[in-house]
Amino acid sequence: SMQNERKRRMRPNLVTYNAAIEGFLAHDDHASALGALTNLSRWFTPNKFTWTALLQVEDPAFLYTALSTFADSRLAVNPHVYSKWLGVAAAHNEVDYLEDIAQRRRAGDLKLLPNRFLLTSDLIAKEQGVLSMAALRAKQQPL
Repeated sequence: SMQNERKRRMRPNLVTYNAAIEGFLAHDDHASALGALTNLSRWFTPNKFTWTALLQVEDPAFLYTALSTFADSRLAVNPHVYSKWLGVAAAHNEVDYLEDIAQRRRAGDLKLLPNRFLLTSDLIAKEQGVLSMAALRAKQQPL
């Protein structure tokens, strides 16, 4: 019907979602950015603009939720975003987040996109190093 056609044409597209995510992140509105990212992941495959926006984020909880969303949607993650995640989570000593995402990657829920400049094997080595360092730091912290 004409009404269904109009609704279909009014639905946000990948460009709209990426612009929304970028705008929300620029204004530190992480909840709205995650909402847009969740909707994007229902309908589309993230592209270079999605990944570029995520590379600007320094909040481990946001990145954890973003990666979990991609895993839930069975969408592969850009390896540069995964590397960024490891660095941010390690800097904030988010051991539980790190272990959860690493487990999801090992289980095959979270896949990494192939990249000729950033090998999956190198990322796995970085992940193991980050997990070891985070575990050591957690043990050293007084209760």
